Amino acid sequence: MKTALTIIVIGILLSCDSQTRSSIALTKVDHNELLSRIVKGDVNLVEMAYRNKEGKALTAKDRTLLNSGKSKREFYENKDGKIVEIRISDAKQQDWIAEIQVSESLSMPFVGISDQKMDCTLMDSIIAICHQRDQELRINSEPNIYQIDQLNQQTLLPYLQQCQWPEDKELITGIWFVIQHSDSGIMSFYYNKFKEFEKEGHLESRVMALMEDRMLMNHGYPQIYGSQVIHKSVYKMIDPINVNKRREAVGLGTIEENTRRFGFEFNLQDHLDKMN
Repeated sequence: MKTALTIIVIGILLSCDSQTRSSIALTKVDHNELLSRIVKGDVNLVEMAYRNKEGKALTAKDRTLLNSGKSKREFYENKDGKIVEIRISDAKQQDWIAEIQVSESLSMPFVGISDQKMDCTLMDSIIAICHQRDQELRINSEPNIYQIDQLNQQTLLPYLQQCQWPEDKELITGIWFVIQHSDSGIMSFYYNKFKEFEKEGHLESRVMALMEDRMLMNHGYPQIYGSQVIHKSVYKMIDPINVNKRREAVGLGTIEENTRRFGFEFNLQDHLDKMN
């Protein structure tokens, strides 16, 4: 639905294309800064001019790419700091996560999250409570998973927004579990934060692989590590022949071991057939 709405907006924008706007003296906005500004409501798509990656008017091919929902978007600001232009190009695999983050940020994922002042001295205990609730829910196969996930999200997010995050590996992992089971927009927003923790050794690469696969699946892209399973079938992935090499590199077991946990056998040929 989000993609459809975005395409409708784009169609309106292109119908009144501002081709007369100049691309001179514009500066590319840093990706992390862009996400923050979008969430704060500082980005108005209606006021944007769309151009190709060279800053020139869109061709028919460019418009087709834009309307496909699979383009890479880069945002540019003028000398006054106002974002006025979006340049598009064909999204490569390395661009997928960033594009997902932009799309999800535009959906305003923090609407409804309390802005009440939190007591940050309670943050560690709140993380522990939410983490325990998350795991007990899944161990016991509780039927009200969605409701508890929403409760954890509503409970923890105000602390994450207002307080300094801990550096304790167990607590960071606890935060990761809650965010992994939160709404897609929340997951996308905090992805970069978790990548920093991964680089610092505070978060395992294997759990970040799960998050990346889930984000990709939620937006229709093929997953990388084959971790996401739907109805006893592994969701589509890139290069299935080498999936176990990618899994080993991040500390995951083989895909065959993973699918057996879900009660079925992995069939490589099925994935190869789907790619042809």
